[in-house]
Amino acid sequence: EIAKAVTPRGKIALKRGGSVLLIQAGAQAPDEAMRREAANNFSVTPFSGFAQRKNGATDSANVSRALRLTAAKGGNDFLIVYWETLEGGLRANGTLDWRAVRGDLPFDAEQVRLRLRVLIMDVKTAQWAVATPETLEDKSARGGWFRKPTSAQRVANLKERAYKHALQEVLR
Repeated sequence: EIAKAVTPRGKIALKRGGSVLLIQAGAQAPDEAMRREAANNFSVTPFSGFAQRKNGATDSANVSRALRLTAAKGGNDFLIVYWETLEGGLRANGTLDWRAVRGDLPFDAEQVRLRLRVLIMDVKTAQWAVATPETLEDKSARGGWFRKPTSAQRVANLKERAYKHALQEVLR
């Protein structure tokens, strides 16, 4: 089985108009901006990114199989699972110190960025690939940016740009 897996395979044939089960890892549902952007390219079925646990552990092989079965039953050809990390950067000793932002934006960041990882899996074959699109940043933040009423909108704009960029990359 391992020898078979090591043999070169073709590229995953994710195409515009295909049907995908869209999952944001660790979220009840994919972010609305990602759902909208994905819907510009695919027929989208949003799905929960919370893993089902048995006896306190998650068996990745069983989770993968269950997600593929769910996607197949829903008429989806591919799974797209994405992980995002929003980070704020604060200058210390001439370099930016990046920290993950969870919930409220707690400090005076000079910049903010969004890092994404995207897994694409063919439901029939279980062939998969991971893309790590270029990290997009908003460099216009200056002390106190997060405390301004517009900060939520600027994060939303950054997410929209990052999602569009990520989906363009996986379609290449």
